[in-house]
Amino acid sequence: MPNVWFTADLHLGHGNIIRYCLRPHLSSAERERALQDPRGKWRVSERTLYRHDDALLDGINAAAQTRDTLWILGDFCWGGIEMAREYLGRIRCGNVNLVWGNHDHHSVRPLFGQVIHQGMVSVGRRNIWLNHYPNGPPG
Repeated sequence: MPNVWFTADLHLGHGNIIRYCLRPHLSSAERERALQDPRGKWRVSERTLYRHDDALLDGINAAAQTRDTLWILGDFCWGGIEMAREYLGRIRCGNVNLVWGNHDHHSVRPLFGQVIHQGMVSVGRRNIWLNHYPNGPPG
């Protein structure tokens, strides 16, 4: 029986999120700088960005198998369709779906099995409501 997996806020290719959120892939020097000046005009290194992206994609691939389903609940990657295609090509899971996030470019729509703003999915006997609200629900 295939499994259904859920993840959110990968922000692949998004260097700023790594420092804003102090993700564990920063070098020691970058971590110190992020603690002192997280929103300053500096960028994380390409090595940090690769470490971040590789760790997240490796984690997904360690769990999700080809026949499984993966739901990404928003903010898949930074950039448009070419970047998204590259990252999706690295995910072994054969059925990848997206819930729109505030950082997702709408050009990526054709790359995913299903794309929704929010909605209910059934997994076994459970109904699960999926959405991506960066600052809480609208209204």
